Amino acid sequence: MRLPDANEVARAAVVVLRHPVGWFSKAWWRLEVRGREHMPKAGPVILSANHLSFIDPVIVTLAAGRRSYYLAIDELFGKSAGFDRMTRFFGAVPTPRGRPPIAALREGIARLEQGEPLVVFPEGRRVEQWGTDHPANGAAWLSLLTGAPVVPIAIVGTENVLSKSEPRFKRTALTMWIEEPLDALDFIDHADPVGAMMLRWHEVVAARVATGDGLAAQPGEA
Repeated sequence: MRLPDANEVARAAVVVLRHPVGWFSKAWWRLEVRGREHMPKAGPVILSANHLSFIDPVIVTLAAGRRSYYLAIDELFGKSAGFDRMTRFFGAVPTPRGRPPIAALREGIARLEQGEPLVVFPEGRRVEQWGTDHPANGAAWLSLLTGAPVVPIAIVGTENVLSKSEPRFKRTALTMWIEEPLDALDFIDHADPVGAMMLRWHEVVAARVATGDGLAAQPGEA
């Protein structure tokens, strides 16, 4: 009998863990996900979110509902063999800072061509607050190369847990907006298609982050 490979085991683990992790996220962090209808249930997709906390990859994968790969800065690796194995098992693709991430982008393209979701944080790292780092163009570049849509995702609240400003594991309220996918073909006639696509991503996420600043005072906002 053939034994399952690591990818099959990881996919099964995501399926098994999805419901208890989802329950915990709702109970402990009061996670609210809006716009689920915009999340593709199958096929390649680039999930592109703002990045404030170590838990961002977890809740984005949770929203995707299937195993997702994500580009992770390689400075996170090499400190703990156990951490390295765990993050790679759950889909982390080490990405270097300060030099072209050729190997990481090749792996990202391969995963998209296999029909997998790829999580990309355009800010490139955890930031203390939205808008401090100019977004990189990797998500749009991958979309133009592979035809996979980019789904903008805005996250509010994770700045209060396992973030640069708040390193503790604590209770807080989290909200995630999943926005309509961006199709690279809609930007192909621009003088700079990649820049135009990322500008649109930034506009969409910025609007939601601004809304999220007053979320407690506007519980009915859709």
